[in-house]
Amino acid sequence: MIEAGISCWWDQDIDPGNEWRNEIAQRIKSATVVLTFWTEHSTGSKGVIEEASKAQAAGKLTHVRLDNVELPYGFAETQYTDLSNWHGSASDPRFQSLIMVLHDRLFPPGREMVLHRIAKAGPVSAVPQRGKIGLQDVPIEGKPSVDDPEDLGNRFDAVVHDCLEFLEQWEELQPNVPSTIKRNITKCHDMAESQTRNWHLWERQIKYIEIRLAEDEESDWRGTHEIASLVAQQISGLKPHLKPEVLPDLNQAPLETAPEIKFGEEANIRIAETADAVAIILDRPDSREVFNEEAREFLQEIEKDLAEGMERQGDSSEGASQSRFRFWKLAIGGLAGFVATAVTLTAPNIAANLLTNPDAAKTLHSYLEDLLNLLLTFF
Repeated sequence: MIEAGISCWWDQDIDPGNEWRNEIAQRIKSATVVLTFWTEHSTGSKGVIEEASKAQAAGKLTHVRLDNVELPYGFAETQYTDLSNWHGSASDPRFQSLIMVLHDRLFPPGREMVLHRIAKAGPVSAVPQRGKIGLQDVPIEGKPSVDDPEDLGNRFDAVVHDCLEFLEQWEELQPNVPSTIKRNITKCHDMAESQTRNWHLWERQIKYIEIRLAEDEESDWRGTHEIASLVAQQISGLKPHLKPEVLPDLNQAPLETAPEIKFGEEANIRIAETADAVAIILDRPDSREVFNEEAREFLQEIEKDLAEGMERQGDSSEGASQSRFRFWKLAIGGLAGFVATAVTLTAPNIAANLLTNPDAAKTLHSYLEDLLNLLLTFF
């Protein structure tokens, strides 16, 4: 971190003879950012939890998970970087993401820079496709690392097979868990049948399944959780065939990362406003003229994610809280990149050259701008 230009202090720097508790308290008070590393040992340390709690209350906390440990109670609301499989390389994209988060905290980027990074580094981008706006994985200039159509077809077939097995077992065993997991598996089946090639849409389904399995791990799955986990594994096998990659250039700066998502105070109100704004866009006849079916389905899924998080507010348990913020983070991160680029494509001077119905795009443009302004409040 020091090599990346970040001024650091940690408790190894306490001068001999100084009272360490007082010095740590003063350092937390004077720091701009407090970085906490969660491990099996630190999650059991009352001192670490107390110091992290003070930093969180002051709005200074950034934290990292270094192994596969659950975060202590009360820390689900603050976004963390997962370095559980990090091997110490400064060029690792996850470490670079952490460095970017720290830089953003120390030197907050302006609106234009935030917009640039959302559009450049969001998981998906809006792109013109046959006269309408479609969806494409980022980086747009990248290519999947594997080009084997036969193997990809076999992997799609394997996903279909395991999804059908899950759905058959669900009907037979009637597990005592929320039916939302059934909806996710059904969606995976339909995507595999149609051989959907957008990796972000698949990655979302993996994360949905992981969230469902984690939050309901004590429920009576009656064996179906193993098949759901197998579906997620099969989907992961699609990644090298679908996810675009760009070979790193050692002579260039590291790839940009999207800004940190911050929920903060009144997050529930802003999430509700965002869900309403998405619903308004989808309800407008213009949206059918401007967005293709894949883009509309993406927006519909986003709206469901935001709404589901709102529905979970009645459950104050830590597990439910973590799930809610994971759903919201997934939705806001994907939506922001798409909307930022869709605003550009629907601008009159661009839509006239790229879209079949530039008049509809012009009308929808103002609604997309309003939605983008809402999304910027999360960064």
